[in-house]
Amino acid sequence: MIKVSIETDLSGIEKKISERKEMTVRALEGAVISSCDPYVPYNTGRLCSSAHPSGSGDIGEVTYSADYAAVCYYANREFSKKKHPLATAQWFEAAKISDIEKWIYVAKGCLVGGTSYTSGAHLKPYEFSAAVY
Repeated sequence: MIKVSIETDLSGIEKKISERKEMTVRALEGAVISSCDPYVPYNTGRLCSSAHPSGSGDIGEVTYSADYAAVCYYANREFSKKKHPLATAQWFEAAKISDIEKWIYVAKGCLVGGTSYTSGAHLKPYEFSAAVY
């Protein structure tokens, strides 16, 4: 009989996992902003350019800080399609329907250190809310 002893040093692993999760959330925030862009009503561009990542730690959030963002987001009307043909209220929901698979791909790529995946059916994406106020 052979006895084997294995020693593993896991010091610092929690920090690395936490850093990877935060990096993933930041990447997802950027992907969400990019995905939402064609759905955001566009007149002067102020609303579109007011989007910024506003989450902290492993909580992701995208905020549209234009003073009229909430009015547009929750509007019950049609928007001009002249500059953004896909413009709609609740643009985050429209982008999510369109790009959820891309977001899963981004998350997987970040979480595993850049490895590419083609299917994300079994991975639940982080929940994001489009914070508007």
